Amino acid sequence: MSRHRSFATSEGVRRRMQQQGRRDTRPEIALRRELHRRGLRYRLCERPIPELRRNIDVVLRPLRIAIEIRGCFWHHCPQHGTIPKSNSDWWRQKFARTQARDNETERLLQDAGWVLLWVWEHENPVEVAAVVRAMVDARRTLPNVGQAGHAGGAPCFSDKKPQIAAETEDKQEVGIDGISCSQTHPPLGISRNC
Repeated sequence: MSRHRSFATSEGVRRRMQQQGRRDTRPEIALRRELHRRGLRYRLCERPIPELRRNIDVVLRPLRIAIEIRGCFWHHCPQHGTIPKSNSDWWRQKFARTQARDNETERLLQDAGWVLLWVWEHENPVEVAAVVRAMVDARRTLPNVGQAGHAGGAPCFSDKKPQIAAETEDKQEVGIDGISCSQTHPPLGISRNC
């Protein structure tokens, strides 16, 4: 057992949690293959902003687009997220901290002129890659993309609005092919209602 107190209910649970992959998960690889197939090149597990002590799954640096593939369990997806019955108070606090960190990451990236696109692991990678391609094409036509202070937002793919994507008064609805999303950047038509 480690020197640190574990909140796992058993040694077996602790081992399983430690073996969870942090990168190169099946949803990440599926999305990366689709992005590559569409001619997009990117960096993996990179800090978009050096002082941000968080790695983002896929980064398209020249256009300041960051893509984060969020696990349904760990980021508490409104569709599939569950709270374990064992140690439920600890898990509620854990999910709240994760949501707060996700909100902070989104805010910091937006303030630095980045667009953070976050995707749930259960989303169709072909659809997501098509949206990313449209976002890339649209951002290439915008002036001053890649400069600090350029408006950005965090479109997401989800049927329900999670707690981490709280609405603000300045958000607007945009859409393409019947897909809409609340976001704070100029209309790019790139995501579903989150």
